[in-house]
Amino acid sequence: MRGGTNEVLHRLPVPNLKDELHSAGWAPACGCSDSGAAAKRTKLVLPGLISSRIYVVDVGGSPCRPPRICK
Repeated sequence: MRGGTNEVLHRLPVPNLKDELHSAGWAPACGCSDSGAAAKRTKLVLPGLISSRIYVVDVGGSPCRPPRICK
């Protein structure tokens, strides 16, 4: 099964030293809503654990496409 809890699918390099991002436990394929709203979420707002920076990460597209930093 792809995307299991112990499998790394992609790594997202960040441009600044010591920026470790906190994922907040949300996945783009999360089926938490019956309305299909979860399938339309393509951006994550992720705070840095050590720095005060905030990143917007694009997770849209196919499950095989790696995430990328938007802003």
